[in-house]
Amino acid sequence: CRSMRHIVQIAVRSHGCALEWAGDHLKDERELVLEAIGTSGGNALEHASPRLRDDFQVVLRAVSEFGLVLADASPAMRNNKVICLAAVRNCGLALKDCGLAITSDPEVVLAAVQAGQSLRPSLRPGPWALRYAGPSLLHDSNFLRVVFSLECWRQFPHQDQDELLRQLGWAPHTPCRAA
Repeated sequence: CRSMRHIVQIAVRSHGCALEWAGDHLKDERELVLEAIGTSGGNALEHASPRLRDDFQVVLRAVSEFGLVLADASPAMRNNKVICLAAVRNCGLALKDCGLAITSDPEVVLAAVQAGQSLRPSLRPGPWALRYAGPSLLHDSNFLRVVFSLECWRQFPHQDQDELLRQLGWAPHTPCRAA
């Protein structure tokens, strides 16, 4: 019914997550869902129909707004490199919701580690995103050399470096002590 669509459209214009209370047929309307995503900072993706959670343009728009909504996308979208790059560039911790092949892609993992450099230090995931990297990368000495040469690693507090290395199963570096 046109009047119901109009009411929902007015609601999502002011609060995108109002899509949650819309009927299933409206949650499957691409333009309405895109409008809801725009006004919810991406969060309305969780209320979109399964078909639209698998729509490249819809998911790309949502993860570009807020990377962590990647968790609400279809498995196919969580395994799409373009989608995952957009998500991790927005929030490095979105790497945790990427497919295994994506978490083993050096370009995506480096983007995740370097994400959020314009954010306040307390909000930057930085090297913590490595916790979600694929095992093959964590054992690739060339990849690790690149990570450890990044500015975000050098600015990462030493106690956090040690804690992350412990979490990844590596013994933290212990400085040599004079005898």
